[in-house]
Amino acid sequence: MGVGAFLLVLLFVLFPAVQGMGVATSRAMCVGAVLAIPAMFVYLTVPRLLDRYDPEPWYALVMALLWGAVASCGLSALINSLVGEVIGGEVGNVVSLVISAPVVE
Repeated sequence: MGVGAFLLVLLFVLFPAVQGMGVATSRAMCVGAVLAIPAMFVYLTVPRLLDRYDPEPWYALVMALLWGAVASCGLSALINSLVGEVIGGEVGNVVSLVISAPVVE
């Protein structure tokens, strides 16, 4: 999980700062993260409701949440970015968004 967290910070904090993408890019990423928070509560509630008689321990749900929020996001962002860069141009963006992202994520 540490590698995914490192990749997440690298791709979404350090690279935009080094490339001078500015405040607008950081603000857009923060808005996207804040808008994802209500979905987090839904996704944490559904397993608890479906598994009432033999619930998973809370720490297992927290680890699954952290894996999905940190580790898998960092790894999928790296793979999707690499696919877009290898193919290049507008076609690379389309392939990264339409083909690579659904398969990897």
